[in-house]
Amino acid sequence: MADVPGQLDSGDSAMRLRSKRRAVIETAIAYVLILAVIWAPRPLQRFLWLVAVAAVATMTCLAFDGLKEMGLRRKNFFRSLWVAGAALAIAAVAIAVAFMMRTPAIRCGNISHGFSEAGHRGFYLVVIESAQLF
Repeated sequence: MADVPGQLDSGDSAMRLRSKRRAVIETAIAYVLILAVIWAPRPLQRFLWLVAVAAVATMTCLAFDGLKEMGLRRKNFFRSLWVAGAALAIAAVAIAVAFMMRTPAIRCGNISHGFSEAGHRGFYLVVIESAQLF
């Protein structure tokens, strides 16, 4: 470390440059893999999806420095929960508005789409059941 507080020596500067370069490369790889999954035909898409998930999980695990370094601390944890509550409230309002406008495109016919269709049906059932409570 340098003698002057707040000043970085050449080793720290090179380490930060490598870290920034690595972050850019990892982001580019994840972006390309996600685009490949979106645009690939269905049989290849399933394989590429697994590759993309594995790559992102691996990059996340390798970059993990610890909970404290990520900003996850016990101190003031509950004070920051309002963000999650606000996001849930905004999502609920958006879903309610979409149903009032009759915009959700929910297909209930062809079962050949597998998991994606099951997800749509499950979402539809949850929203309809909760809407009937009001």
